[in-house]
Amino acid sequence: MSALRRVLNEISSEVVVFSDANVMYEPDALRKLVRNFHDSRVGAVSGKVILVNNNVSYGKSESRYYDIEHYIQQKEGETGAMMGADGAMYAIRRKLFRPPSADTILDDFVISMKVVEQGYWLVHEEEAVGYEKNVQEVRAEIGRKARIIAGGIQCLLRGEGIPRVSPPFLFFKFVSHKVLRWFSGALLVTLLYLLLYLRFIGADLGPVLTLVSYGLVGGLGVASLGTILPVCRKFEALNLVHYFFMLNLASLAGCYRGFTGRQKVTWRCP
Repeated sequence: MSALRRVLNEISSEVVVFSDANVMYEPDALRKLVRNFHDSRVGAVSGKVILVNNNVSYGKSESRYYDIEHYIQQKEGETGAMMGADGAMYAIRRKLFRPPSADTILDDFVISMKVVEQGYWLVHEEEAVGYEKNVQEVRAEIGRKARIIAGGIQCLLRGEGIPRVSPPFLFFKFVSHKVLRWFSGALLVTLLYLLLYLRFIGADLGPVLTLVSYGLVGGLGVASLGTILPVCRKFEALNLVHYFFMLNLASLAGCYRGFTGRQKVTWRCP
């Protein structure tokens, strides 16, 4: 973030594109990304980065997850604003850059949401395509996702990147897409605890809640089996369950790091 703050003060181009170092762009990606700025309402544009993850055990499940994510981003953009750009490929009007704090973890989220705060649109350009190779296995991927969650908690604690309550639909998108995801692990644990407690005291859960409680306990068992015996993750259904609980474990770890301030800003430290 410190580097970005310095560079943005020294360049004069009308549009600035941000990228991750390991993302390979399609030859026409930049043209398709910046063509959206012909619309004066658009202040930032996020591209579509596809993960190349054939060599990781959870690859198919992750691809399904990002298919849903890209769909949500597209629909959010069509209704005025995505909830944060994809830091691997996005562009902004330079005049709209507002530098976040130097120790900001989710710089892409905060920078792009500050554009939204100024009344401009943040849209998704699905034809601006890049590819990012993911080679991290489960433990490292949990750490990466936990870092993102910790960055989200940092935003909440500082009030950075949070849209105004009005218009309400913008705030609804923020809560439903970001906040609930950041706290998904805590919400899942709370739900499981309440269901088990009610069952322990003999309360009548009814057929729906009983099914949910069995599903959560069974899912935990399946996810644990997939962790102990990685070969089991070759079965697609089991892989999906394992990936779902992996996401929620990362959420718990990220919340802990975010609220305790234990998440480092740098990706790696020497």
